[in-house]
Amino acid sequence: MMRRRRRQTETSEIALMAVMTKAMGAFLILMVFGMKYYVPDFTAEQVARIVHASLGSVRGDLEAAGRRLKSGDYTREDLDRLQAQIDVAVAKLAQAEQDVARLQTRLDQASSQLRRVEGERARLQAEAEAARARVQVAEAERDRLGAEVASLRAEVERLRGQDAQALQARIEALTRENRALAARRTVYAHFRYAGCGTLAIYPNFARQPARVPGRPEPVIPIDGSPGYRGFLRAGAPEETLTVNPSADGRAVVATWIGQTVQVGDALVLSTNVLNPVAPGGAASDGPSVAQAGCRVEGEIHGGGKSVGFVTTIEPAQPVVLLGLMRLTETGLEAVRVTPEQSRWFAERLAEAPCGIPACGGSDPRARDLLAATLTAIVRGRLSLAPTGWARQGEIAGRIAEELGDRLRRGTLTEADLGRWVDLVAAVPDRLVATGNAPATDALAEIGARLAASGAPPALAAAFVERAARNWWSPEEREERLRRAGIGPAAGSFAARAAALKVPRGFAADLERGIAAGALTAEQGLDWLALVERARAAANGPPPPHPDLTRLLHLMEAKGLSELAPMRVGYGLAAGGRLPMVEAIALLSRMKGGLRP
Repeated sequence: MMRRRRRQTETSEIALMAVMTKAMGAFLILMVFGMKYYVPDFTAEQVARIVHASLGSVRGDLEAAGRRLKSGDYTREDLDRLQAQIDVAVAKLAQAEQDVARLQTRLDQASSQLRRVEGERARLQAEAEAARARVQVAEAERDRLGAEVASLRAEVERLRGQDAQALQARIEALTRENRALAARRTVYAHFRYAGCGTLAIYPNFARQPARVPGRPEPVIPIDGSPGYRGFLRAGAPEETLTVNPSADGRAVVATWIGQTVQVGDALVLSTNVLNPVAPGGAASDGPSVAQAGCRVEGEIHGGGKSVGFVTTIEPAQPVVLLGLMRLTETGLEAVRVTPEQSRWFAERLAEAPCGIPACGGSDPRARDLLAATLTAIVRGRLSLAPTGWARQGEIAGRIAEELGDRLRRGTLTEADLGRWVDLVAAVPDRLVATGNAPATDALAEIGARLAASGAPPALAAAFVERAARNWWSPEEREERLRRAGIGPAAGSFAARAAALKVPRGFAADLERGIAAGALTAEQGLDWLALVERARAAANGPPPPHPDLTRLLHLMEAKGLSELAPMRVGYGLAAGGRLPMVEAIALLSRMKGGLRP
């Protein structure tokens, strides 16, 4: 019996030892994995104490059971109680595992919260750094403003320390200066030039300042009174002059803005012609259509009352004295000038420096002014049109700008300017020519002649267009081209007719019939040759019965009787000098059909 009980004891001891080993292993494993999640807060410590107490209780129970097993003194009941204790220990181990699991959850939550706290701490630290930087900027601005305040206080103290009399003197000086400025006036003038051709007229003011505002000086300076400033042929730099054609294109309107004067100042007004005509005739480089009796009228304004004037300028007289005026409180007033004073002013004007082209000067400003004035004159003249036609402002503007640009560059003389303007300008208040307009080939031939002569392109195009509209008769058109120095094209009807030495109008008259297709150029040349031979032949007795009726019938039937060469031929036939057989045969070959 004793040996059997002993075997049971050994088996129980082995089982107890296995349970204890498993419990201790589980505890060690839980401790190893739980240590890295340990967060020392109040709740985690409580859970740890509970787990530690549970494990200590299990350890105590297992040790008590082990001692009893070693003593071997136990009964069946003791084994049952031991089994119950083991069960309780196992239950406590299970509870400890649950507590460890809850502790793990708490550790995970604490770690997540710790990470959030770390992020918030970093954000707050960055905001604190930014706020610290703003504080530093604000402190620097505060220091700068403090320095400025200190500087202003020092300036205030300095101003307070200035002499009151010096300040008062400065105030009085400024007051006098303001009064002088208030008394000043800018003089401006409006001029209208009519019948002046291409004369470029520039106004000139010579100013005599008053030593004491409001107190006039003598007309002729004496006793140290100020002299007149500005006796120049070209305008002063501060002056401006704008020139434009009048609304009707028949005159030139100029606006001059220049001298600044004060009450008591005197002004001497004169007109200067920038391109006068030399005595005895037109200069080689002068205006081509300048006319005697150029009328200039206008008004001078200086605030309040104004002074008007009307005068006539001779093309050969570049400088004309218009009058003397003074600025008063109410405006400009004319001053009566004695003959002696007039002579004195004339001498001063004659002695004045001259920088305009007429005096041989090369002042670029004067040359630009001359070109601008002539451009305005040309634009006004070329805008005129025959009766029933609208103003040609756009075309005139293009031609004027082209000619003005050549004037400024020095590639066009005033004589050439007048020649080109005379070529294309219309005769106002006159109807256009009647009859058929030039044919296309005739217009092309005119264009070729203009291009060969070096005519400006815009002007050449305008002449061809106006010729196509019958602004001029064939005779007048050819006369304009001849005056412009443009001869007929080589081999053309006009050139071949000129070789026959016939009167100038004959060829132009026949050209109208050739352009209308009434006869060919060869037939026209044959007729001119026939007439010229008859004119050159000596007078002889007329034939007994000249066939004038048939000759006249042929001329009228073909619509050629109004042409001058035909009428001359008929007259020569009546005098017995025109070969009738040749004349009738030539007329019979002509197509005819020309209508007036």
